[in-house]
Amino acid sequence: MCSTESSSRQAILLDTFSFHSFLNAGYFYCWYLSKIYDLVVMVEEKDKNSSSIKILLDSGCIKRLVVLPSRSRRFAVHRWFCSTFPHVLQEVNPSIVLMNNWHAFHQKYISRSVRRLLPNTIIVICLSVHVPITDFETTDYRLREASLCKWRARWFWVPALIANVTYELWGRWIGIRDFFLFPMLNGQRPLTETHNPWLGKLRTKNTADLFDAVLCYTQSEQQGYLMEMHESDKIYLVQHPMSLSPAAVEALFPAKHCKKVIVALPSSCLEYGNSDTVEEQINRLEAAWGPALEILKQKSGGLDIWWKLHPGFVDDPTMMGLTDRLQARIPGFVSKTGKMGAEEMMVSAALVVGDVSSVLIWASRLEGCPVVSLDIFGVEGGDEMGVFPAISVVKSFAELRNMRLEQHIDIERPSSSDALPTPLQCLKVLVEKHTSKA
Repeated sequence: MCSTESSSRQAILLDTFSFHSFLNAGYFYCWYLSKIYDLVVMVEEKDKNSSSIKILLDSGCIKRLVVLPSRSRRFAVHRWFCSTFPHVLQEVNPSIVLMNNWHAFHQKYISRSVRRLLPNTIIVICLSVHVPITDFETTDYRLREASLCKWRARWFWVPALIANVTYELWGRWIGIRDFFLFPMLNGQRPLTETHNPWLGKLRTKNTADLFDAVLCYTQSEQQGYLMEMHESDKIYLVQHPMSLSPAAVEALFPAKHCKKVIVALPSSCLEYGNSDTVEEQINRLEAAWGPALEILKQKSGGLDIWWKLHPGFVDDPTMMGLTDRLQARIPGFVSKTGKMGAEEMMVSAALVVGDVSSVLIWASRLEGCPVVSLDIFGVEGGDEMGVFPAISVVKSFAELRNMRLEQHIDIERPSSSDALPTPLQCLKVLVEKHTSKA
């Protein structure tokens, strides 16, 4: 693998944890910034041979790949960041570090090492997939309850009350383990836990020296970040690198290999708080998704429907039961769960439809593809996607029947506004500002 030592260009260190977020922005940052910088990418062992990484290596966008243990080997990851990462940081000597977020324990290690060893290096948050739109509590509630449902299903023979208490204790243990115990066992000071997704709790909004700037792509994202942090002066609105690197999409997902279909991506339509049985939940969801997909199929001239469950629901009995029902009900309905990535499905889609999901934001950046968010499930915050200009929120079957899909193709994409600075322009300003303070 190439080293950055012989290069006269400045280096950028990019963190890909968690890798599912990489295609949202990180992949495009590599493609876009490689014109100016040497990109050094940190990747887990299990993801080093992914198609996106291979394409970036083959195209020369990545100068060096740094492989670290997979997160399933928890203590090994902690040991790597305590012992190996500081040496990597000094070898690469990046002028910029790009991170997905600041809440994970490994990101705290990154910030701590950068501040100690390379005080003139700026830390920028730019890869976040999803930030709260309505309020942080609603977003956290969804994530926590989805995780709790999976926990209950895993321990289905345990009484619900005991399962809930056990889940709560496990969430507390995760925080203690990753932010106190493992750092201490590696000779480090404890880390500050700012957010515990297991418990659905934002511990503190104090970001301290964890980063210098947050790059986001819509005003709603700006407002969302302010639910997690105090420093509004650290938030910068820029063009999304996906809109600046059209060749990157074609390289990863060649359109000629895709077929025109309706892509359906269910995500947050479950009501976790009610006491319905699995069968009752399936009936309720079929009564919404069934007619909606039939209307869209008719309006599109009979296109096939490609259906993919959110990764968090691939083993959920309600969503699996719903999939079976829809497959039996709708001709041309094909489940792609576990067979194809959502991004690959969307590239040549005639229409993308979902409920509340960050993957719709990704789809909204594709030119010529209508994106519809269904707010017909009676869940709190079901209209959240309406803050994005290129996503149409539909609240009833009548509205869906009357919608003219061709009118939604030419909607201005929020990431393509020439009025916004490019990421390169913004990063240049940030480096200059940071250098002047040093």
